[in-house]
Amino acid sequence: MTYTQKRFWVGTAERAVKTAAQTAVATIGAGTIGVMEMDWINLLSIVAMAAILSVCTSLADPAATNFGGAREAEGGRFPSRRSVMPHDTAGEAH
Repeated sequence: MTYTQKRFWVGTAERAVKTAAQTAVATIGAGTIGVMEMDWINLLSIVAMAAILSVCTSLADPAATNFGGAREAEGGRFPSRRSVMPHDTAGEAH
């Protein structure tokens, strides 16, 4: 996996969006105030930082960006679980 492959950037963007959404939900859920009283500028700052850190993580380890369910850039399909996870046959009955 290299920085020049479209699949890397699609996986990086997908991971950053997921991280941003998870951070927003966690930040909103952690507050004890209502949605109308929420400090939205602060929330957006926290979410943006989480997304930037996600991109930095992908840049630091480009090989790991291929995994985790990133869609294939060409076909828009999710890789099958078998293509991502090694198949363990040790515990199967034959």
